[in-house]
Amino acid sequence: CPIPTPTFFISTTVMNLHETTMNSHETTTHQMSSQIEELQILVETNNSAVTMLENGDFEPAISTFARALNLARTIMTKNQERAKAKALAAVSFDQCMERSRMNRLRSVKNQHESEKCHRKDGSQAFMYNTAMQVRYSDLPPTTFESHVFMSVVLVFNAALAYEMAGDQLLQEGLSNVIFVRKSIKLYRLAYNIYHEETIGASPYFCMAIVNNLGLLYQENHCVEKADKCFQHLLSTLMFLVDCNENMENFEGYFENTAHLFFVKRDRFAPAA
Repeated sequence: CPIPTPTFFISTTVMNLHETTMNSHETTTHQMSSQIEELQILVETNNSAVTMLENGDFEPAISTFARALNLARTIMTKNQERAKAKALAAVSFDQCMERSRMNRLRSVKNQHESEKCHRKDGSQAFMYNTAMQVRYSDLPPTTFESHVFMSVVLVFNAALAYEMAGDQLLQEGLSNVIFVRKSIKLYRLAYNIYHEETIGASPYFCMAIVNNLGLLYQENHCVEKADKCFQHLLSTLMFLVDCNENMENFEGYFENTAHLFFVKRDRFAPAA
């Protein structure tokens, strides 16, 4: 017959199991609370830097974005455990971008001129120049996805800050080479994170990056890379035309890709 287990042993085992479960629950709750606090700090720091950028305080904005990016990197390194589903299909940056842009343009008298950047030859071109303000409602459902989301937002906003600061230097007759190169590096990083994490379709976000990268490559005399960016931009625009999107939102992009139409027309023009 089976050996009977003493009652006191069962009681002790149950109590130990209960204490372990409670400790595990408390640890998990503490971790979740800590992660929420970290996300709140990231969101608030980002939005603070965006306000600085909109006020033309480029240096403080860049420093604040850098501080937030360091925090985001620390968080991601500390929390190595990734979500089971890698694809963040429900995540879109477009809603966040468009809301931020509309809010900014409401306070601008000349909307068309407010989105122009200066070129070395004295001309101007359309630059997407609205940094993304984030609401907590924009964040994905899990903390991991939210950290990825905020990382992409912060890298994009930092790239834009460098680009706008470089544009200001150009207007003052100063060299902006370092700012151009840093901006290119950050835009490429934002684009790569976006694709590596297979985040859901955000065509507005992609167009903003590709457009600004094209302008920066032109400034850096990388003609072939600039043309590839604008060709990609034009393909996306044609797709959105087929989807009956409102083209009024994309006038600046069409201006920047207009030269591609002339190149194609000249290439296929009949011989005289």
